[in-house]
Amino acid sequence: MAKRQGSGGMIFAASVLTVVALGTFAYKMAPSFQQGFNQFFGLSSGVTSHNLAITNSANTNPSVDSGSGLSRTKAPNFTLTDQFGARVSLTDFRGKVIIMAFVDSTCTNICPLTTASMLAAVRQLGVAASDVQLLGVNANPINTSVADVRAYSEAHGLMNHWLFLTGSKQQLSKVWQSYHMYSGIVNGQIDHTAGLFVIDQRGRERKLYLTQMSYAGTAAQGQILANEVATLLPKGSANLHKPVQLPPLTPTLPGQLVSVNGKSGGSTVQGQSAQVANKAHLLMFFGTWLTPTATVRASLLALNQYASDAKKHGWPQPMLVDEAATEGSPNALRTYVSTLPTLHYPAVIDVTGEAADAVTAQDLPWIALVNAQGKVLYTHDGFLPLKTLEQQIAKHVRS
Repeated sequence: MAKRQGSGGMIFAASVLTVVALGTFAYKMAPSFQQGFNQFFGLSSGVTSHNLAITNSANTNPSVDSGSGLSRTKAPNFTLTDQFGARVSLTDFRGKVIIMAFVDSTCTNICPLTTASMLAAVRQLGVAASDVQLLGVNANPINTSVADVRAYSEAHGLMNHWLFLTGSKQQLSKVWQSYHMYSGIVNGQIDHTAGLFVIDQRGRERKLYLTQMSYAGTAAQGQILANEVATLLPKGSANLHKPVQLPPLTPTLPGQLVSVNGKSGGSTVQGQSAQVANKAHLLMFFGTWLTPTATVRASLLALNQYASDAKKHGWPQPMLVDEAATEGSPNALRTYVSTLPTLHYPAVIDVTGEAADAVTAQDLPWIALVNAQGKVLYTHDGFLPLKTLEQQIAKHVRS
C-alpha cells in the first residue's frame, strides 16, 4: 500500500496519556465469561458463541473486514521461492487450510497489520493450527529477492511461522493477475491490494479479506480469520481461546501505553504506573524493525536534543511509541532501547494500537503533535531533520 500523508484536526474524548507499568502483554479479553457461556449452551468451542459477538459487529466496524464469500472455485496454482530458497507450489498444501496474503516485502504501513492478523489467527486456533498453512506472496515489483522476503520475515517474527514466496517480476505478475490483485508504483511508492485469501483443504477459494489501516484492529481481525478457518476444520478440532473485543468505533488517546525498563528517561516511571495528564506531547510512532538502522538510530537520538530545546521553549516533550502489533516479540522495544545511549524521553509500547489509530497513523514512523486537550495539531509521515521538526512544532504550537 502506498504511503499516505496524514492531517491533524481531530478532537478525541480523552486528554490523558496513561502509562502502565510493563506487565502482561495482552489485549482486552474475558475468557472466564466465554467459558461460562459455552458451558451454559453446551458448546464445545468458542467458535459459535464468539461469531455471534464479533462477526455481526464487524460488518459495521471500519477497523476490521468481515470478509467476502467466494465461489469455491479452484485457487490458481503457482510455483515460487520461499524465504529459505526452496521452491514451493500452492498444491503442496492440499489437505490444509491456507491463509494467503499479498504482502510488500518492504512495507512499513498496512502489510505488518496483515501479517499480525495472520499470526493472531493461528494463536487463536491453538493445536488446530497444525492443519493451517500461512503463506505470503510478495506484492513488491522491485524488491523481489529471497533476501528481501527473508528480511521481512525476520523483522516481524514470522521466519518459522509462514512461507513468504517470491520470484521474478514476471512470475509474480502472473500470480497477482490470476488472483485479481493490483501491484504497481504510484508517486514513487509501492501500491498494492492488501488482499488475504482463505483457501480450503481441497484448494478452493472460500473467503477474501481486505486489511484495514487499523493498528487496534489486528487482534480482532485475527479472531475473524480464526472463526472462518475453524468452520473448515473437522468439527470440534478447533477450540478457540482468549476471545478479543472489537476496537472502539472512535479510537481515543491514551489507549494502553506501557513503559519499558531500560535507558529511557523523561516522565516514564520505571516499574510503576504513571499518568501524564493534560499535557501536550510530541508522539513518535515507530517499530524496532524499521530500516535503515543508522537513520532510525540517529533520528531517535536527535530527539534528545529536541527534548532539551523543548524545555527551553516550552514545547511539548517527546515520547517514543512502539507499535506492538507490528513487532515479532513483546520484548522488542525493551531490547532495542537497551542498545541505545540514554534516551531523555519516555519509550512506551502501544499495546492495543488505539493510540496510533487515534492520531490516524498511516505508516511508521509517524509523528503526531497532540495538545493538552487531546487535539491532533500536526502529523507527518516519516522522520524529519531536527531543524525542520522544531520549525513545525514552533509553528503549530503558536497557531
